[in-house]
Parts: sequence; structure tokens; C-alpha cells
Amino acid sequence: MARGDQELTIWLRGDPVAILTKTKRGLALAYATSLVNEIGTGSLCLSVALPVREQPYSGEAVDRWVRGLLPEGETLSELERRFGIARGDSFGLLQAIGYDCAGAISVVGETPQSSATALPKQLSDVELAEAIEGLPSQPLGVDEDVRVSLGGLQAKLLLRRTKEGWERPAMGIPTTHILKPDPAQFPGLVASECYALKLAEKAGLVVAHAELEKIGERQVLIVERYDRCVIDGVTTRIHQEDCCQALGLDPEREKYQRPGQVKPSYEELARVLSSHAVNPAAELRALGKSMVLTVAVGNTDGHARNHSFLIEGGVLSFAPIYDVAPTMAFVPARTLALTIAGENQMVKITRLRLAVEMQSWGLTGVEADAIIDDTIEGIAAALDTVDPGPAPEESIEVVYTRVQSLLAR
Repeated sequence: MARGDQELTIWLRGDPVAILTKTKRGLALAYATSLVNEIGTGSLCLSVALPVREQPYSGEAVDRWVRGLLPEGETLSELERRFGIARGDSFGLLQAIGYDCAGAISVVGETPQSSATALPKQLSDVELAEAIEGLPSQPLGVDEDVRVSLGGLQAKLLLRRTKEGWERPAMGIPTTHILKPDPAQFPGLVASECYALKLAEKAGLVVAHAELEKIGERQVLIVERYDRCVIDGVTTRIHQEDCCQALGLDPEREKYQRPGQVKPSYEELARVLSSHAVNPAAELRALGKSMVLTVAVGNTDGHARNHSFLIEGGVLSFAPIYDVAPTMAFVPARTLALTIAGENQMVKITRLRLAVEMQSWGLTGVEADAIIDDTIEGIAAALDTVDPGPAPEESIEVVYTRVQSLLAR
């Protein structure tokens, strides 16, 4: 290591797998020699975009992957201010808050096992409500003992749930839930997201389990993390990455598909799944159902960061659905985050376009039609049984209208 360089160890499920180095020229990532020898070059470990190899990665590819572990927007800016980190110093911020990241990644100075012995902080009902209200100045619930990171723009509180209640996770302890308070600028959004997720779950789609709860004076969506597994009170991490990371894209500037761009796109997500899944046909069906759901509930914000892959044993699977809501009820935009068969206007998406898009992935017309039928009919049936709760009438109407348009042949 050259003078002035800084290093961080990247841990995966408690094992040191790579060294992240900050040099004068930028960031570099080198896989551990023992890992290369164990699983071989070309294997998947941290990211589809960074397969295992002997030579270090450097430059833009590493910078984008690291920034993909961090939040965006004002949350990012506030965390930089809180820890005195220069704007854009992703290495410095990851060093400060990377003890519990999305997937199975931890970035700590000591071993994750030793840091996990720190005592968690139990929250009373009053303290929980205060933590929700304090998110603008204390994003993600980060403090001197709680160093957690998660991508995205929306305000979130990351906590650990036990039989005794909610806990702030001390250094290195994995969080189990994401708490998303209703944003002041879009009242009713989290209730609408909960409604959409419950419709999808009732229709048989694999989604992140979510519940709506009033905490203090706020409606809060409580999402169970699908990248965590709790057995007999012991929480383990499950590795995943969002699709911006998997495609090697800039997490802030390239998460939406622009006219003429190949990445990100549904076709690219399908290509990656086809290349790395054990059962590509099953994973393409899951991707297809997710795409149909996006159209069926009027979700214009299904960008690449709102899709993820699970990485286990060097192979991929499509992650449970999350962050899906009838956004058409809240913003005037009708442009899809990812185009479907070349079309980016939500109101122009028909069953035919959905089928043509899926056929471009290698599915047959019969397979595509079956995915569309199963998904739409399942959601339509769920409309009669799922309680929308406090979701605004505008959201309920958007979902009903979109579903009816897709039922019509």
C-alpha cells in the first residue's frame, strides 16, 4: 500500500472477502487471494459487475458499486455533514456507517463477530416516535453507536425487532426491519404502498412482507427485510444487490432508462438472470410478474434500484418485490422508469406490449400470456378481499382502473 492510501476490509457473512483501497487515483477493490483460490475466477461474490478475479478492480466500476451501498439525496448530504465527510467521499462515508449494509456486507475496522457483542438499545414507544420524527436530522437512525447504510431517497429508520420490541442496532448488529414514515409532501403514499404489496402478496407474488402502523402521529410502513433471516432469535444476513449495482451503473444518474439507452432495461435484467440463475425460466417468470404488477398498480417509479438480485453460492435469483406503489396517484408523470417493448408511457402499455417484452427475453408467447393472465387475474381477485386501509381514494382508483384495462383483451 502506497503512502497516503487507506484500506477497508469488506466482510461478507462475517468472512473477509475483499480489500477496498482509497488511493490518490481513486478507489480499488481486490478480492482476497484465499477467496479466489477457493471459488475460482469468474464466480459471483459481491456483485455481478465485479466477478471474482485475481487482478484488482479500480476506477468507475468500484466507485459506482460503493456508492450503491449508500443512500442518496438529502439523506446522503446529512450523513456527510454529521460525520464531517467531504461531499462525494463515498469511501469515508462507508467507513463511518458501513457496519450494516444491504445484503450480507459489513465494513468494519474490527471483526464483525467482535463488534456484534455490543449491547443494542431498547426503544420505548415514545423513543420510537421520536426516532421517526427525528429522521431529517438523524437519517436511518444513525448515531455514534448505530452505523447503518441503505440506498434510496426516502426517509427510513433501520431497526432490529425482537420479542421485547424495537431495538437500535449497536455496532455490527444486523437490522431486521425498515420503517418508512409517510412523507409530508405525499400524504397517503406509504398506505398506498402497503396496499399494493398486499395485493401482490395475495395474488401469489413473492414480495417483501409489510404492515402499516401508526407510530406517534405518523403512518409508518414497516417492511421486513428479505435480506435477513431470523431463526431462534439469531439474525443472519442474505446477500443481495440492486440492479444498478449489478449492471455497473451510476446509482443516482442511471437508475432510470432514458430514450435510446440499453441499460438499465428489463431486457438487461433478464439477460443477467439468464446468465447466472440455476433455473432461468423460473427467474424470468418472477421478473415478468414484477413487471406486470408495476403496470397493474400504476407504479411509474420501478427503476433499477427498486429491483434486486439475491446472490447465493455464486448464482442469482430475482429478489422479492419491494418499493412498489400507485405513484400515478401522487405525481403527474406517466413515464415508466423502465420501458416495456420500447414504450415508456404507462397509459400505452397493453397486454400485447407486455408479452412482446417478455418474448424479447426468450420466453415463448404462450409463457408470456400465462404470466400476464396469472398476475392480472390474481390481482383482480385480490381487489375483492384486500382491505386498502387508509390508502387514498385516488390510489385505489388508479389500481382499479389499471387492472381493468389489462383484463380487457
